[in-house]
Amino acid sequence: MRLRRSLMYVSGYYDDLLERAQKVVDGNADCLILDTQDGVAPANKPKARKNILEVLKKLDRKDKEICVRINEVDTPYFELDIKEIIEPGLPSSVRLPECHTPEAPLKLDAELTRIEQKYGLEPNSIEIQAMIESPMGIRNAYDIATCCDRVTCITIGMQDMNRAFGFQRRYIDNDFDLLYVRQKIVCDARAAQVQVVDTVLLTDNVEINEKYTRKSKEFGFDGRAVHSEDEAAYANKVYYPTPEQLDWAVALKAEYERCEAECIPCVFEGKSICYAVYKQACGLAEMKK
Repeated sequence: MRLRRSLMYVSGYYDDLLERAQKVVDGNADCLILDTQDGVAPANKPKARKNILEVLKKLDRKDKEICVRINEVDTPYFELDIKEIIEPGLPSSVRLPECHTPEAPLKLDAELTRIEQKYGLEPNSIEIQAMIESPMGIRNAYDIATCCDRVTCITIGMQDMNRAFGFQRRYIDNDFDLLYVRQKIVCDARAAQVQVVDTVLLTDNVEINEKYTRKSKEFGFDGRAVHSEDEAAYANKVYYPTPEQLDWAVALKAEYERCEAECIPCVFEGKSICYAVYKQACGLAEMKK
């Protein structure tokens, strides 16, 4: 399971995309999302595909997640994105928009399986972040999250979600008009044992963004999409796990395993540690890697 506390979008149409992308990787965000969907007008998509491929080939990834948001499976751009970006560029993950039913991620899964077999990669080494952006998607969220092992994250797209409901998105109210929608996607993600990532806000208002991040964490989201270094830094502090919790997990895991080897009860920071707490620490320790 990856750290996905902060995921930063960069549109693929910029002439200096490689420089912009490297700054994101060198910065605070856990994940870089190179966008060729909503952030790119149709006339600019060929240029974006070329730019993104260049980035995937030249970027110093530094073990961070490099994700590409491609276009919907029912558009003419989907096959072009696969052919001109994903197959030659081999990103860490693919963010698939408009997942209304499991058929969409399953179509992408088939393409990624073909690519992995062609290049001798481990199965499911390219992950899917499935974007849920409609009432039908919310209804099917659990089935989308469990349709294949490659789906390791579901994420909510609130701009399209509001549009689908016929609502005007109101940042000041933090999207909580759609309270049930947010609760259900978190519940389904937990039931499916995948991560759940919250939406980006299309505003630079620091107070609104920080309030949203805190509320999002309280709702149970693992992270959110951001569009600035400051937002990424704040999200990393708020969302679980924090750097301090990761360090705690590594230390607890080591102590438990030492005690187990010596056949003695484990006491860590004055508390008796059971196997369930140890397993939780193991999961967090893996994320620190």
